[in-house]
Amino acid sequence: MPRFPIVLLVCWTAAARAGDRDYQLITQGGGRVELGKAVPGVLDITDDTAFPVLQDAEGRIVAAAGPSGKGRVVAFSHGGFLKSDNIPGQPGVGDLVANAARWAGKSGTPRVAIHPSLRALAGLLKEAGLAAEPVAIEDLGRGEADVYCSTAQRDLSEGEIVKLFEFLNDGGGLVISATPWAFKKDYPEFATAFPGNQLLARAGFRFLPDGYAKTDTPLRIGNGNTDAPTPAPTAPMKPGGTP
Repeated sequence: MPRFPIVLLVCWTAAARAGDRDYQLITQGGGRVELGKAVPGVLDITDDTAFPVLQDAEGRIVAAAGPSGKGRVVAFSHGGFLKSDNIPGQPGVGDLVANAARWAGKSGTPRVAIHPSLRALAGLLKEAGLAAEPVAIEDLGRGEADVYCSTAQRDLSEGEIVKLFEFLNDGGGLVISATPWAFKKDYPEFATAFPGNQLLARAGFRFLPDGYAKTDTPLRIGNGNTDAPTPAPTAPMKPGGTP
């Protein structure tokens, strides 16, 4: 009798359990996300090494995580998860971002560097027990930081993308945020040209140019559902708000 199906089942089960443990680490503490006027886009899982972290009421993925080479990445599908006050300042969300940094940095107390434009994030991370220093991407070194937090939209230059990708490949962690639908027209080859997707090239998930998360229901942190199916993204009327 062939044994390949058994081997494949064991491998899949082990991967699923590892993903569930990582999911629990990132979402521990629970809580919920009130989106307000923010309209996140959608992330798509392309490999079983990645897993959803946040999903809306219909299963669309708003945050995901996965390994990339020697490093790890966590991505949120709205820029405001890192750069606004109203989302990460909510009870539970600051802890979620801090836990994402811990997971990506492979440490309970990682050395966190943040993009200089995200200075408000430093205070939120401090409240969650992590010290963070603003560091320009060109000054980022693997020996000086374990994880880097940045938006990953049109504001990143090609040189900065290369620098962050090298940091990731050397074993560093990234926590990024981007609002993909807002930049669809800027990147016709969205899957490969959008800055966020360039950073996620080896992470097993990607930003989609179409589709919006459901915003009339708060996102639950820590619902334990890492295996929910991802429906085909829909494209309702273009939302407003800041990406």
